[in-house]
Amino acid sequence: MTIHFINLYISIYFNARTSRLPTIGIKADECTWYFTTFLIDLFPGLLMIYLISSLSEKIFLKLDLKTLLAGNYAEDHDGILFIRKGAYTVQIVVWVVTLLLSKLIVFAMQIPLERFLGAFGSLCLSIFDFSKDLKLFFVMILFPLVANVLAFWISDNLLKKKIWFEHEQSLKKSFFEPDQTEMMTTLMHLNVNKTNLIRTSVLRKNY
Repeated sequence: MTIHFINLYISIYFNARTSRLPTIGIKADECTWYFTTFLIDLFPGLLMIYLISSLSEKIFLKLDLKTLLAGNYAEDHDGILFIRKGAYTVQIVVWVVTLLLSKLIVFAMQIPLERFLGAFGSLCLSIFDFSKDLKLFFVMILFPLVANVLAFWISDNLLKKKIWFEHEQSLKKSFFEPDQTEMMTTLMHLNVNKTNLIRTSVLRKNY
């Protein structure tokens, strides 16, 4: 949500900026700038997020700020899982700051390339010149819907808990090793359902 509204304002800014410049042959509107901005977020933007996240993780480890480490907000007390809401909230703030820093760097990269990006975006979206509504639908809904799958997948992997401490072995076990009782119960239900299915098929055949 944060990046979405920032991208909207960036699109308005570049549209107003390029409209005052002699951009012969370039017809970049706000839709075009939103498309190019979103596209940049996917490639150099995600790389910046990865680098900033990796660097901040090393700093937090060095300073022993375990609460700030991504995914480090759950505790296991005698088999009962507790979520530390304060740690979770702080980590959301750290993630948003990471996004804002990466966005600032990417925005600085966009300024000297504005003419090229405007031309590139206009060329990519020229297939929608016949319909502004279809162009708006593609830029604001269809393209982000598909592209966000990649963005969310990478972000999810960055935010997962990757560092496990010695006192968290039981917590790690509960995350990665299935409960044997639950497995046996599931298998029993599967066997019962399979038996009922076979019995029903035999009865129907005999009938």
